Amino acid sequence: MVFREIKGLRNLFSNSPNSMLCLFSEKKIRRRNFIHGMEIRRAKREEMEKILEAYMDAYSEMEKYWYRRRKDARRYVKWLFKRDADGIFVAAEGEIVAFVASDAFWHSFHEGKVGEIHEMFVRKNHRRKGIGKKLIKRAEEYLFSQGNRIIELWVGEDNEAARKFYSKIGYEKRDKCGEWIRMVKIIGDGEK
Repeated sequence: MVFREIKGLRNLFSNSPNSMLCLFSEKKIRRRNFIHGMEIRRAKREEMEKILEAYMDAYSEMEKYWYRRRKDARRYVKWLFKRDADGIFVAAEGEIVAFVASDAFWHSFHEGKVGEIHEMFVRKNHRRKGIGKKLIKRAEEYLFSQGNRIIELWVGEDNEAARKFYSKIGYEKRDKCGEWIRMVKIIGDGEK
């Protein structure tokens, strides 16, 4: 039984330990799904155009590592949905401001079965607010729930800001292939 405050009225049982636990749990869940008034939620295929708009904005100042033609970007995002639609999350406040695509069914040549983060971006005017970190955390929780303990991603060697970001949240450089650096994070029960 969940106890809530409804229209400013306190539940008669608000002083019981169980109701306090339920209220705490609801707040924790609510906190996990919002940041700066934006909702962190699963992406929907019907949002393809909004996702593409955010993608083009997020990468517009980068010279490498992105699909410049909208039709190529659309093909890529469709592929991400085919790989693992349940692992795709967005941060949205009317418009989509950030996106992460994780894949619980990836096979790495280096590690075997892993959780893979294929893509993560944040629109330019929403960076450095903790949104990317929150999205990655949500993707990690999803990958962990699907039985993955190793998470892998590839980042462009010239994308120093992204490499620093991933290092700061626990990803370690493992390999390099051409202009791409493979980073890995081991997650366990204590890190969910």
